[in-house]
Amino acid sequence: MEGVRFLDSKVKLLWMLPTAMTLASFVMIGVVISISVPGDFTLAGVSKHDAPLFIILIGGALCVPVYAWVELIYRNFTYELRASDIVVREGVLTRKTTVIPYITIQDISSERTLLERTLGLATLEIETAGSSHTASESLIPGIANKDALIAEIMNNVKNSKGAGGVLAASNQRDSAEHLLEAILQELKTLSSKFDNLALKNGKNGVSGAPKEKKSAFDEYEKFRKK
Repeated sequence: MEGVRFLDSKVKLLWMLPTAMTLASFVMIGVVISISVPGDFTLAGVSKHDAPLFIILIGGALCVPVYAWVELIYRNFTYELRASDIVVREGVLTRKTTVIPYITIQDISSERTLLERTLGLATLEIETAGSSHTASESLIPGIANKDALIAEIMNNVKNSKGAGGVLAASNQRDSAEHLLEAILQELKTLSSKFDNLALKNGKNGVSGAPKEKKSAFDEYEKFRKK
């Protein structure tokens, strides 16, 4: 099925995880400060009791641009299953387009971290002929229906390689036919030369009355019809 496809929207939670963990760490630091520091300790005008709230507000302000960036990454990461290949487009400031012909695909595997399993997501790794064993040709993260997508891609791979095999066989037959036609033409040329030579010798009295003899071409035609 052709058409541009987006990743599952839950992948944004996965990409926001580092920021969320950083914010949680700062909140924990604020709580520890408010509990462990004695007296009315203040820092930059912020008391120890207001420290957790202050850190949450700062973290929330920082999360806004981070979420906006993640949203841009999500919207610019697409993949498309076309008739003969897969096209993966990604990148915000620098765009990257990867075209993977089905006929070059050797294997498709999936990788799932603990968080990906929790969110019901997986990352597809597409390996092609000639790609290294330590790096895949392309990675497609944020896939919710990985089994269905792998089956769809592998079906396209099977159909593409089957069509390629038929085309190769057809080209091989065409080459054989062209070769046979060339041989046949050469035999016709040789036969014509032999007939002219025999006729010339007969006229000059060298070989007496010309004998009826089959040409090499006739012998070849007889051999073909056996």
